[in-house]
Formats: sequence, structure tokens, C-alpha cells
Amino acid sequence: MDYKMLPGKLKYILASSFKLDFLYSSPYYSQEGEDIILGNIFDVKKSGFYIDVGAYHPYKFSNTYLLYKRGWRGINIEPRPGSKALFSKLRPRDINIEAAIANTNKDTIYYMFDESALNTFSRYHFKAVTSSNQSRYKHSLRIKTKKLKDILKSKLPKNTTIDLLNIDAEGSELEILKSNDWSLYSPKIICIEILNTPKTTKIYAYLKRLGYKLIAQTLNTKIFEKNT
Repeated sequence: MDYKMLPGKLKYILASSFKLDFLYSSPYYSQEGEDIILGNIFDVKKSGFYIDVGAYHPYKFSNTYLLYKRGWRGINIEPRPGSKALFSKLRPRDINIEAAIANTNKDTIYYMFDESALNTFSRYHFKAVTSSNQSRYKHSLRIKTKKLKDILKSKLPKNTTIDLLNIDAEGSELEILKSNDWSLYSPKIICIEILNTPKTTKIYAYLKRLGYKLIAQTLNTKIFEKNT
């Protein structure tokens, strides 16, 4: 008898006999199961490093928290006021930064909603949210932006390989991509929210030029792998 098979057989019998469907449920924290897909892509890799731009919350809608629970660590970047304190409390292994990312250092308007996951620097996205009544507009702030490459230069631990770059920035994704120095910081996998905006095709073209190919997707998120 193969005793290694017993736990699986026991679970099957219990679930089938007593309708215990929760025995086969899988927890995920992302909006569309992106973290499950990323977990499968990295499979047996028990430690790694991610950059999460537009990280929003340590748990809610997080594409990186399952990797964190596995033993990974990384840099979380989120412009929402007060976010750094929460990340430092709940994700203490990570490097947590409260900042806005763009391709130029400038003062820009940050539009804030009741549903803070919809906060944005994009005027196009701001109009889309307000016109569709997805959430009530609260107020706006002026925030100075930084380039991704400058943050990585100062915060990325020495000799660290970036396995994953995750970007969810409500319309500012192309700006963020262009703010990186790809000759220095070239992750294996890029997980990026690509909404239906005028910049959509530009994001695909930009990543293709950088040598990335699409390998998986959900409704609003695309996952790219660096060509080897």
C-alpha cells in the first residue's frame, strides 16, 4: 500500500460522503485569481522577490500575498496616504514605500474615491469611474511622482534578482513601465492590469519590444514572460 496516497484518498471519501466541498476550496486574495496563476508559474519556488506597484492593500486584491505567505519578499509601492504603515504592520518582511510612480518627476493629481482601489492619476480613468457611478469621488491630492528605476536603485537589496513585477495602477501602467531601467531591472514575469483604454495596444507593443510574451490572462490582467 502506498501510504503517501492515504491523505488524498481520505479527503476524497470525506468530501464525497459528507458534502464537505470546502476541503477542495483554494484561498486566493487577488481579484481574478491572478495569485493562483502566479503560484503555478513559479511552482516549487519557495523564495523569490517581487516588485508590486499599486499594491493597494497587504491582503485585499493582492497578487503577491500568497507568494509572501510561501516565503517570498519584495517591495510594495502604493501612493494612497497611510498605506505604508499598514503594509509595515502586516507585511513586515517587505520593503514598503508610499510613493507614486511615473516616467517623469512631477507634481500630479491623485483622484480618490470611496472605493480606494479605484484611486487613480489618470484623468481618463477618473472620468470613466465617475461617469459609470462605480464609486463616489471624494477629493484629490497633488503628489510628487518618482521613477521606478530610482526607487529600485535606492531600495532593491544588492545582488537581488527580480522574479516578478506586478503593476495595477488604474490607467498609469504604461507610464510605470517606461520609468524603469530595463537594462538593469528585467524581471522574469510581469503581471499587469490592462484595461480597455487608448493605451492598451501601446502596452502590448512596449512589452513585445522588451522581449516579453503573453503566457496567461484573466479578464483584466495579463501575464508576460521574458523570452529566454
